[in-house]
Amino acid sequence: MSDRDDLPPFDTRWNEWPRPDDEAIREALLRAHEDGSWGRYHGPNVEQLEAKLAAFHDVPASLSCASGTIAVQIALRGLNLPDGSEVILAAYDFPGNFRAIQDSGLFPVLVDINPRTWCLDAETVEAAITEKTSAVIVSHLHGGIADMPAIREMADRRGIAVVEDACQAPGAKLHGKRLGTFGDVGVLSFGGSKLLTAGRGGAIMSERTDVMQRAKIFCERGNHAFPLSELQAAVLIPQLERLDETNHTRHSRVQHLRKLLVSWEEYLSPIELRADSTPAFYKHAWLAKNQQVAKSLVGRSEAIDLPLDSGFRGFTKRPDSQARKVGTLSSARNAASQTVILHHPILLHEIEAIEWIAQWISRELDAMVAGGFDANS
Repeated sequence: MSDRDDLPPFDTRWNEWPRPDDEAIREALLRAHEDGSWGRYHGPNVEQLEAKLAAFHDVPASLSCASGTIAVQIALRGLNLPDGSEVILAAYDFPGNFRAIQDSGLFPVLVDINPRTWCLDAETVEAAITEKTSAVIVSHLHGGIADMPAIREMADRRGIAVVEDACQAPGAKLHGKRLGTFGDVGVLSFGGSKLLTAGRGGAIMSERTDVMQRAKIFCERGNHAFPLSELQAAVLIPQLERLDETNHTRHSRVQHLRKLLVSWEEYLSPIELRADSTPAFYKHAWLAKNQQVAKSLVGRSEAIDLPLDSGFRGFTKRPDSQARKVGTLSSARNAASQTVILHHPILLHEIEAIEWIAQWISRELDAMVAGGFDANS
């Protein structure tokens, strides 16, 4: 595969999201227009969506809102944490989670990630707990799944709350239980690139009635201050109804891609998948051998609109005045500079799309090696 011209051009249709040919979305929008619900403050679609989200996750209630980012803050407010107390989160995570802690009058504590899953471990979290600790935010990232039973047991034993961020993993399961339901409160996102998309939007869910009640009070400013619209709810309902099916397709495509690239794992190590889980792939991550490999792959992919990208920048460079740091955070630092992620839209296309991207990645890595690239540099 050393010939750099051996592939047909990348088909940019594989990047399209939301899918332009989605008839169920079109019909949902037309119904919202015909029945007038699109212009209401309180209509049937938001109510139906919240009921379906609760039933899908087997929890008593859910509450929709304007974004996944504000959903994290609503979740923290719903927990009624002491002002100025500490909230633990991964030093490699979505930037909005750090800001949500600050905006809630709380103080972030940064801990390292598991380098194989991009997620927190219970032992790492427990080592960071002090008398000031009130909660932990646990994110399931890039196809990885945190060990929620272990984190739940530790949190209960140590008396801290758990916010479970399932924004990248809607519908995923661990031990048969949906992600987002292990924590005291779970969070979802419906942003424009997400698996469940309405352009913007989010939701929280919990089995704790006190959390949901405080969340509603925080949002109430004469009306819901951070609402999801009737149009957004309308298009989310059909997506939720087929989420298990689309997640299964993505998982199948990821498994095929990983098999095709197994010979390159010295240079591009895939995220560890749990045998006791049913993952959801908003993104799929690899840890490149070093920053040079990551930058080369991502840089060359941008030139042809291939859906490979870098990971989060993380928080390891934040000043001590903004966060307490526990340990070296070496895995988080590596993830920030060496993560390569594949975005999900291509995973719903024909198997030829997966084989194309596997050939392209193999070709690029082969060229690096042929050019004298040093894997240990």
